Amino acid sequence: MAADEQRLRVAVLGAGLIGIDLADKIRRSKKLELALVAGRGRDSLGLRRAADMGHPTTDGGIHAVAEGGPSTRSSTPPTPTATPSTGPHYNLPAPR
Repeated sequence: MAADEQRLRVAVLGAGLIGIDLADKIRRSKKLELALVAGRGRDSLGLRRAADMGHPTTDGGIHAVAEGGPSTRSSTPPTPTATPSTGPHYNLPAPR
């Protein structure tokens, strides 16, 4: 890929077995960049696994994706925080 080509930022909605498998495939892609893994349970095995792999995570589900999550369009993306149980985790606004 040429240096001037940008990778497409994508999110995975769902941190179950299929979602984590997709996250791993996206991580290996030369055309896609994994911007967020969104699940519903902060302590879920899938979100912990995604965080352990270094992916940004949220337990805000589809609402976090709809709100934008970490995005190049946002002037102030959420700041990841690290906790021992979940690794990097984005503190996003609660759904309305």
